[in-house]
Amino acid sequence: MTTANNPILVAPPWFSANYATPDVYSMELTEPCAVAMDTTEFIGIVCYQGPFDGIRFAGAHLWMQDHELKEYMEVQLTAPLEAGHTYTVSMEISLTECYRYAIDRVGAYFAQDTVFDRTWSIWGVTCYAASAVP
Repeated sequence: MTTANNPILVAPPWFSANYATPDVYSMELTEPCAVAMDTTEFIGIVCYQGPFDGIRFAGAHLWMQDHELKEYMEVQLTAPLEAGHTYTVSMEISLTECYRYAIDRVGAYFAQDTVFDRTWSIWGVTCYAASAVP
């Protein structure tokens, strides 16, 4: 569904909902299976970020100044949602120290099928109405 060089694909069953490329970072430096968050190299020195829990985490550009870049991470539910039930979504969000600006909201979207916009390039995706799912 996404391009072969999409970094989120190292963390199945997660994938990108557009052609943008959210990253997976790892605190494991010998065999990271992701971008190593090495504190002695550029990314770790300039933009160090640790996981909330465990040794890996995903990172995404939710907004970029002067661009419409938006990265999305998507995963298929393990079972269909049922009417009348309450569901909880949780996520830990942290702004890295190397960014000056932040967004003021993050959300989750549930759909019957995957949401993937093939019409937008790497620089973004539009907001969806429930009937606009491709």
